[in-house]
Amino acid sequence: MKPTKNTLSYVKALPTPTEEMNLLGYTDMSMFLTAYSSIYFHAVCETVNHLIKSYGVYSQKDGKWINKYSFEKSKWNTYLQNKYNIAKRHAAGIIADAQGKVSSATECKKEHIKTLKQKLKSAENWLKRKTKIIKQTNKFYNKTKKLKGKNRPIWQNAKQSCRMPLSSSIKYRKTNLNNLRFQVHNKKRYVNHLKVKIQQLKTTPVEVKVPPGQVFVVGSKDEKHGNSVCQWDGEYLTFRVPYCLESRFGKYITTKLGDFKRNINRIPDDGARTWHFYQKSGKWNACLQFTPREIEPVSLFKSYGVISLDLNSGSVDWCELDHDGNLVKHGQIKLVQGLPNGRNKAQLTSVALTVVKLAIESKKPIVFEKLNFSKKKALMREEGTKYNRMLSAWSYSQFFKFLKAISTNRGIECISVTPQYTSLIGLVKYMKMYGLNSGVAAAIAIGRRGMRKSERLPRAIKTTLSVKDRVHLWNGYYKLNKLLKANYGYYLRHHFYSNCSYPNWTCKVKPIIESVAVSQSTE
Repeated sequence: MKPTKNTLSYVKALPTPTEEMNLLGYTDMSMFLTAYSSIYFHAVCETVNHLIKSYGVYSQKDGKWINKYSFEKSKWNTYLQNKYNIAKRHAAGIIADAQGKVSSATECKKEHIKTLKQKLKSAENWLKRKTKIIKQTNKFYNKTKKLKGKNRPIWQNAKQSCRMPLSSSIKYRKTNLNNLRFQVHNKKRYVNHLKVKIQQLKTTPVEVKVPPGQVFVVGSKDEKHGNSVCQWDGEYLTFRVPYCLESRFGKYITTKLGDFKRNINRIPDDGARTWHFYQKSGKWNACLQFTPREIEPVSLFKSYGVISLDLNSGSVDWCELDHDGNLVKHGQIKLVQGLPNGRNKAQLTSVALTVVKLAIESKKPIVFEKLNFSKKKALMREEGTKYNRMLSAWSYSQFFKFLKAISTNRGIECISVTPQYTSLIGLVKYMKMYGLNSGVAAAIAIGRRGMRKSERLPRAIKTTLSVKDRVHLWNGYYKLNKLLKANYGYYLRHHFYSNCSYPNWTCKVKPIIESVAVSQSTE
């Protein structure tokens, strides 16, 4: 299967020149689109209902929608032509619009079910842990001993303390055990609610919203100006009127659209051009969708060096690497958290422009790690407030969406790599080597992975952990990651370097590993 090419969309409000205005204060094009959008809306609704019936029901075993019967596009096209008295190209736009809406709704429903399942699993794990704590606490405080003919509690003289020592709140007049029981009760209701919701989503058909006030016309690369119904020569836009409206508007409607003003205009001279007209705030807008022409590449091949990024919640750490993967220069761009949506987008766009400017000056591609926070966001109900606020405000996908769009327009290549152990590699190798913070050190590991450079463990760590020579490199980092998390939690990185003016492996980390290794050997 050939990879699909990316498409771009340019949007512009339909102009209202004085010479085209009628007595009502509208242009002929806007009045035609208003009349045709009503017909188009009913045709799309009917097509969507027909497509939903063809998908049938959701299979719980395979996780897919089972088709009751195949959708015959040519027959449905003929049906739309005869019923609404439109041309073949008009009907093709209706079918394409309906298929896009149904497929999008189907994918969204699958993702919704997947997210609810992750939430259910997280809630059940929390419920299992807290129920066990309640049982152990009850067992600890219910232990008694018969003294002087009466059962006396003996937990005051126990050698081991309780997993959940009892405490009371003067404000609420409840113990922490009663509060936990109340939380468990509510969590059980929440789990039952999720199970019912998932079952209903699997059995109910897909729901598709079709907004009014829209017209969609599919283009073709074999036609003049990329479209047989709506043709634009760079100045004037000519629309072929459907048969049902020819008596009111004639055979063609023409308006002066003008050009799309862009600093980097990527509209090709040939190729398919798909038009989407939609009404917003009482005004019609024209959206041109096309396959952009290629931009002459500015960045060299990645073996000559890269610009790598590590995006954190409060900053973007970057570094430039040479052809050997060594550090040339680095920096940090601060991010302000808690901004409104508009100001946050402006901030991310400004940071993306700064990074692309660095790539253009050095003529090097940009490397970043490909992360997915959908699973973590599904588990936020059982996490803390501070962590949830940080994760919700982290605009990771939005930043790299802006970065890709800007870099593609300027001929800069973007490379995504897997994020496994990049922070750990930067912690144990490059923080000591260059005296950097953890973000820039992780950016070096990300850039070297994009250049396909090897990341071997330091010899002292490899010997201490007894890592074999012929195993995969990640096996050693897996052992080190598991060891540090089990003992001190290396994510609190200042704990390991608190007694030094610069990162030093021998300060804290090495004694921990050696002590654990010695204890394991004696056992």
